[in-house]
Amino acid sequence: LDSAYAESAKQVLLAKQQGNVFGEVIHNRRLVPAKIFLGNYFSHFNPFWLYGNEGSDSFKAPNFGLFFWWELSFLLLGIFFMLKNSIDKKIQLLMYLWIAIGFLAPSITTQAPHAMRAFNVLPMPFVIEAYGILGVWLLCKTDKQRSFFISICFCIMIIGLYGFFYQYFFVFPKKESKPFSYALSQAMQFLINTKQENNAIIISNTDNLYQSYMFYLFATQYDPNTYLQQGGSVSGGFAQNHKIDNIVFLPIVWEKEKKSPETVYVGNPSDFPAHAKIIKKFSYLDGTEGVWIVKP
Repeated sequence: LDSAYAESAKQVLLAKQQGNVFGEVIHNRRLVPAKIFLGNYFSHFNPFWLYGNEGSDSFKAPNFGLFFWWELSFLLLGIFFMLKNSIDKKIQLLMYLWIAIGFLAPSITTQAPHAMRAFNVLPMPFVIEAYGILGVWLLCKTDKQRSFFISICFCIMIIGLYGFFYQYFFVFPKKESKPFSYALSQAMQFLINTKQENNAIIISNTDNLYQSYMFYLFATQYDPNTYLQQGGSVSGGFAQNHKIDNIVFLPIVWEKEKKSPETVYVGNPSDFPAHAKIIKKFSYLDGTEGVWIVKP
């Protein structure tokens, strides 16, 4: 958001120097929120995002979009048959409004386009696709034509589902274990299982251990009432420092730590020097080291 306002100010200054009144208007800082919203909103209609995956899209199976590529043809056919067959205008309006409104929520947040925040759009695209399939089915006049159509659809669906199954259950866990903080969750479970209650524990809350206090609360099934009595959510944002029992969650700056022999440190590999005594290393499913537990 700050960069958007900075760019707006830059463009307004340039427009003033050039005597461009229209440029001053369209780059006015008061229009920045509207531009961001519209950009976020229409990004959800990008077919390359809906039906593809460049490899870095969050909340998608690798190499797959939100919909299978073959669904696009039935979606377009569904719209065509709905218009051709004069489906009740109120029903059509409801379906299109449902899709249009469904993308509003993710458009006012960060990381747009966002797959998980767009679930409200469902199930309307599937309803339209089903109408497209029905339309093609009705165009088939003989049993042979219908059998051929169903066979083609079945083969395409099986191939698509097989590809999705492989990507989701075998590729996705390895590729996305870092965004899902796999190493951190394993480290938290290790701390619980080895019973470190008597040691002072400092856990980083940066990089691979961002939001680490949440993982601790979840892994220990910490009593919410006890947590709130200690201050709990008063601490505010995700990046804020926290203290829960004998554990402090904050950025680890090794040169400034007192390094008591009774203190256990949990942090990123980059947080520690080579001579630190490593108790345990935790890696992501692709083999990359993510979290170390050390003592001075």
